[in-house]
Parts: sequence; C-alpha cells; structure tokens
Amino acid sequence: MARIAGGAEPDTIPGMTRAVARLAWPTMLSRSGILIMAFVDIVMVGRFAAEELAYAALGLSIFIPALVTVIGLQFGTIREVATSYGAGRFQDCGAALRRGLPWSGVTSLAAAVIVAFSGVWLALIGHEPQLARESGRVAFAVTFGLPFQLLYVSCSFYLEGTRRPVPGMVIMLIANLLNIVLNWILIYGNLGSPALGAFGSAIATSLVRVAMFAVIITYILTRPDAREYGLFARPGSFWGEGGWKGGREMRRVGMANSFSYFVETGAHGVVMQFAGLMGASAIAAYSIAHNLFAILFMLSLGIASATAVLVGNAEGRDDRSGVRLAGWVGILASIVLMVGLGLVIALIPEPVARLYTDDLELVRRTVPLIIIVAAIAWADGSQIVASQAVRALGDSWTATRMHVIAFVIIFIPSAWVLGFWAGLEEAGLLIGGGIGALASLVFMSRRFTVLVRSVADLQIHGNRKDVKP
Repeated sequence: MARIAGGAEPDTIPGMTRAVARLAWPTMLSRSGILIMAFVDIVMVGRFAAEELAYAALGLSIFIPALVTVIGLQFGTIREVATSYGAGRFQDCGAALRRGLPWSGVTSLAAAVIVAFSGVWLALIGHEPQLARESGRVAFAVTFGLPFQLLYVSCSFYLEGTRRPVPGMVIMLIANLLNIVLNWILIYGNLGSPALGAFGSAIATSLVRVAMFAVIITYILTRPDAREYGLFARPGSFWGEGGWKGGREMRRVGMANSFSYFVETGAHGVVMQFAGLMGASAIAAYSIAHNLFAILFMLSLGIASATAVLVGNAEGRDDRSGVRLAGWVGILASIVLMVGLGLVIALIPEPVARLYTDDLELVRRTVPLIIIVAAIAWADGSQIVASQAVRALGDSWTATRMHVIAFVIIFIPSAWVLGFWAGLEEAGLLIGGGIGALASLVFMSRRFTVLVRSVADLQIHGNRKDVKP
C-alpha cells in the first residue's frame, strides 16, 4: 500500500474500518476516561451518603456544560493539525499547538469564573437553599482544575491529529487510578483527612487534572521529534505564530463547534434542572442514568474524533474518496458499537444500577431509566460522529444550526412535555433526549450526504464554498 507524508489509507471499506479502529480505540478510552472518572466519583460519593450524590450531580450540572463548551472551542486545533499532517506539513502541526495552548488557557479561565458562582445560579433557579449551597461548593472546588483540563485537551488533540492517540489514553487510565486513591482519602476521610463527601471528590478531580496536563506536556516536549514538528520555534507573540490573526480559522471552527456543544450540553443541563425540580430522589436516579448515557456518548466521541482526523487527513492530501469513506465508516461504526453495548446493558440493568448505589429504593427507580438509555444511546452516539464528519470539512455553522433545532427546539420541549405533562417524570426526560438525538442524526447525515455529493464545490486545502442544503 502506497503511503504519503501524512499517511494514506486504502480506498476500501475494510481498510478504512481498520484505520478508524486504530485511531478510535485509544481515543474512545481517553474520552470515556473523562466520564469514567465522573462515574467513579458518583459511585464513591453515592456510597458515602445519598444526599451527597444530589450535591455532586447538581454541582456538575453547570460545570459540565461549561467544560464541554470550552472543549468545543479547541476543535479548530485538531482540524488544523490533522490537515497539516495529511499534507506532510509537520512544522504547521506544532504551530497549531502553540496557537491552541494560549487559546485554551484564556477561554477556560473565562469559563472558570462563571462556574465559580454556581451556588448563586442554582439559588436563582429556585433550588432549596441547602441543595444550592452544597452543590455550589462542589462546583467551586472542581473549577480549579478546569484550565488544566483544557490545556490537556489541546495537547491530546495535537497527538490525535498526528495519529498518536495512545499516550493520551495511557495518561487518562493512570489519572483514573489516581482519582480513586484521592477519592478514598478525601471523600471518606482516610489517612488523617476529614470526610469531605462530594466536596472532597471535587478537590480530588481538580488535583488529577493538574497532574494530567503536567504529564502530557512533558511527554510532548521531550519527544525526539519535537523540533521536527516546530514545537520550540519562536512563537512571535502570546497567541503563537501569526499572532491573533494567525489563529482566525482555528477560532472560527472552534467557536462554531463550541456553540454547538454548548447547545447540546446546555440542553442536558436544563433538563437536569427539570429533574432537580422533581425532587432529590428524581435527580439522583436521573443523574445515574445520565452518567451512563454520557459514558456511552464518550465512546462514540472517540469514534467521532478518529473520523474527524481521517476526514481531515484525506482533505489535506486532496483524497476526495477518502473523505467520503472515512465519514460513512465512522457513522456506521458508532451505530454498530452502540447497538451492541445497548443490548448488553438492557440485559443487566439492575447490576448496572447497583454499581452506582446500594440504596434499594434508588436502584428500583433507576432500572427503567437504564433500559431507556440502552435503547437510545445509538442515536446520540452516531449523531456526534456525523456532526464531526461535517465539521471536519469546515462546514461548522450549518452543523451548529442543526444542533440548535434538535436540542433546543425539539429536545427541551419534548422532555418537559413527557416529564411533567405526561407524568413520566425522569423517564420522560430521557425519552426526550432520545428524540432530540435522533433528529440531530437525521439532520447531520443528510448534510454529510449533501457535502460528499457536491465534491466539486469543496476547496481542499482552503475554505470551502457554501453548499446549499
């Protein structure tokens, strides 16, 4: 098989499937590791005290949308790195990272200021004073690690864009082990520490995020090829090579992606508030189901990242058939994986619920929700893969508009109607999420179809012309 500087893949379904798998499995573990860490937090906090689980869930209901929104701002980094790598412009890969790091630092600090006042926002929404106060403490503690998490993301995007996702996976696995140890100390009060519950879990998470960034940046800068990729070149300004103007395309792609992430996670955050208004038991059950839903989503996000890299590589080397093949293989791979995992989960809902809590009443309330998650996860996972395939071609704002329709206009009202008016409570909230995800999948798949059928209108290595939907 002929190879070029950025690494070409065979123009066949089996060849592209292998390429997606090689990139996806470590990326899937790395992405899911973010929420596996949250899963461990929920399990360990839930076994400490049931009310602490409600504090953790509500405290993260503002933090998670903020985190995912600023992660979306960094998507321009992986696109620039992937297209430069595909074209064999390795110095440009390093330049993209040098632009991405200050951008992630500044944007994450802005998000941290908002999250730090979560207790105020929750009180204004109308939550009980103690619930708002304790949840706000959790959000404040986890805010400290937010900038370091984003710096880590930029570094992992650089490694993934240059088709080296394994180091990020290894770091994430080690981080999860460290998180368990720190949780054991800070949640339960071991080794002389006071028992801090959900607040201690948040402190542990922040400390782990600092360590993650320290390790990954050290790895990148000490690699033998660091100079080949231009990582030690003079940046010229705080904003990297080319200054503020040099990062214009990176920011354009990132802002569209970020707004889309904000819409989707913000919609889930709103629905989490709906669950909170239903009572402490409802939000505890919903938070367990939502965490499982999010872990499955992160597995598909790994496939989405791999798909975006391969689409970007193909774009960089002007391989139009590769663009088409990478996108569709990624979408179908996500559907197959999520359907398979959903079937497994649907067979063992009670054991899955017991992983989160030993409260029998909470287990009983959570089991039906887990079955619903198993039934709808394939739609949510595959829609993000289709979305990233569209964005990898630079068509970011169209995808964003489609996300607004699917998650604001369809998901939130559906969840409200099913949860409150139809009396399905937290089950209705989840079903509403499935309806929104399915709508997004239909929109994104159609858009990708339009793009790949209009290859004459794509300007490879540059900005694309508008393609009418």
